[in-house]
Amino acid sequence: MIFSLEALNAEQGDSLVLSWGDAAKPRHIVIDGGPNGVWKKSLEPRLNQLRKGHGLDSEETLPLEMVMVSHIDDDHINGVLDFFATLRPECRRTAAASRAAPP
Repeated sequence: MIFSLEALNAEQGDSLVLSWGDAAKPRHIVIDGGPNGVWKKSLEPRLNQLRKGHGLDSEETLPLEMVMVSHIDDDHINGVLDFFATLRPECRRTAAASRAAPP
């Protein structure tokens, strides 16, 4: 069994990959995608490594349990937007926190 939380290089933002479960076939959640440029520099290469670790070829999509955005600031969401614009991930759930309107 594994449980790991990776903090990817996201410059001043956040981009995390949570992995857990059976070491032979772990499950994954992407949390935030960082600012512009993080998708190509950090998140896409890491997801490609995970895909290979699952024995998937470049045409197969890495299954993700969830992609979530903690809040809608540029340094958290832009990499996720690039992710969805580039790939059609097999994702069981998506989640985004919303900000309450100021009083």
